[in-house]
Amino acid sequence: MAVAEEWVAELEKELEKTQQEHTEALQRLETSNNELNKVRGDLSEARKQLKEARVRAWKANDDLLKSVKDLESTRAELPKRAVDDYKESVGFKEGLKRMGRVAYEYGYRVTLARFRSLHPDSEVEEDPFTVRPEDDSVPIKRQQAFDDSDPPES
Repeated sequence: MAVAEEWVAELEKELEKTQQEHTEALQRLETSNNELNKVRGDLSEARKQLKEARVRAWKANDDLLKSVKDLESTRAELPKRAVDDYKESVGFKEGLKRMGRVAYEYGYRVTLARFRSLHPDSEVEEDPFTVRPEDDSVPIKRQQAFDDSDPPES
C-alpha cells in the first residue's frame, strides 16, 4: 500500500507538472495565435498598401506615357508652328514684297534687253514703275484703299 501511495503521489506530481506544462503550452499557443493574427493583419495591410502602390504606379506610368505622347506631338508641331509664325512676321512679308519687286524688275530688264536686241531701231518708254528721286518729294499714302465700285456715269 505504501508503494501504491508513493506511486499515486508521483503520478499526482507528474499530473501537476503535465497540467502546468499544458497550461504554459496553451498560454504560448494563445500568445502565438495573437502574434499570428497581428502579423496576418499587418500582412493584410501590407497587401492593401502594395495594391494601392501598384495602382499609383500604373497611373503614373499612364500619365508618363501620355506626357511623352504629348511631348512628341508638340515636338512634331513645333517646326510647323515656327514656320507659320515666321510667315506671319512683318519681316517675312516685306521680304516677299522685295523679292517680287526684284523679280519684276529683273524680268522687265531681261525682256527689255531681248526686245532691244531683236529690234535695235525701236524706242521703248522707261519703266513706269521706276522710283525716281523727284518722286520722293510727292506725299503719298503707303496703303491705298481699293475701290471696286462702278465709276459714276456722266
